Amino acid sequence: MRAALAALLLAAAPAGRAASTDGAEPPPRAAAVRFELPPGEDPAVAAALVDLRAGEPVTPRRLRRSALRLFQTGRCRNVLIRAAAAPGPGAPGSWLDLTVACLPLRRLAAVVVALDGPSPLDAAALAAAAGLEAGQAVDDDDLALAA
Repeated sequence: MRAALAALLLAAAPAGRAASTDGAEPPPRAAAVRFELPPGEDPAVAAALVDLRAGEPVTPRRLRRSALRLFQTGRCRNVLIRAAAAPGPGAPGSWLDLTVACLPLRRLAAVVVALDGPSPLDAAALAAAAGLEAGQAVDDDDLALAA
């Protein structure tokens, strides 16, 4: 989540630009905000958690807060916010089309232990020691620790 968010934060606040109070160019505005959600997730709930609306400024703080709110629901394994340049609706300044993508949790379908030789522990004890259970949400770090 950090790498994608960092890239978008840099796009939203280019180097050398200060706040608009000193006459610098204002931050880009959102032309549209779209959602890519896991099956069964309610877009209205996601939209309520996101601090980005069409026509409003896109700032690093709003991007960070929106991604964190969605991630903290525990329903997404990662939240990516992608931006693409967009034509403005006639208003001055730069405009962005934003896509908020919640990557679905990955769940273990089953835990299978294969023994290559004799072991003092049976398969069930080894599975318990790995700390993985069927139906559990996992990420790459969990799997690496269990191996």
